[in-house]
Amino acid sequence: MPLNSTAAHLAAEIAAHDWSDAPYRIDRAGHSRNDDSDSKRTKDLPADETAKIKTNVMWNVAQVMAYSDPKFDVNDFAKACGIPDSIRLRHDGSPSGTIESGLRSHQVSGGRRYAMPGSSANPAVRIAMNSYGKDAAICGEVKLHQSNSGFKHNEARMQPRTFAVTTWDGMAYGEGYIRKLVRRGDWYVVEWDSFWAVDTPYPCTAPGGRHYVDVLM
Repeated sequence: MPLNSTAAHLAAEIAAHDWSDAPYRIDRAGHSRNDDSDSKRTKDLPADETAKIKTNVMWNVAQVMAYSDPKFDVNDFAKACGIPDSIRLRHDGSPSGTIESGLRSHQVSGGRRYAMPGSSANPAVRIAMNSYGKDAAICGEVKLHQSNSGFKHNEARMQPRTFAVTTWDGMAYGEGYIRKLVRRGDWYVVEWDSFWAVDTPYPCTAPGGRHYVDVLM
């Protein structure tokens, strides 16, 4: 499927930029060493190291596009960015899986749900909904009262772009990304950037490698 116009423009810019001297200088978008005067020239990277820089740039841009556009194809995007076949493809020409593995995502019914851009900067939050019930955990109805003794503590942990799991009785029923806390009277309510009920509730008492900070409601 063809890339949308924004993805195509981004890929064209990444492909056109000369990344071979990226660690040694800053320059404008669309930089090309062919246009440099002798006084501006620096050493350059080998081709394989240049490709690694371009691939990392591609992944960061692709994370945004994949989150924003459900039809986005990261393999087509990588090809348009000029990522070498040696990174993208197997010997038989099929996608190697390397490109897909570079994006943060969650496995959900019907495929993958991509992580919100910037969310890796915040620790994941486990919100215990025991005071509000299972339905609230399923629906993502999260609210904090100002009179709660842990209000400031919880507020600080529920920052924008934070990945949160809503739980009840030790089981995870919902997942999502926090957009912001909205004040409504004496309550602060979570406004989600995206939220989904999990297909199969899972024990959230032993995160299996995922580290959470806790919010008790």
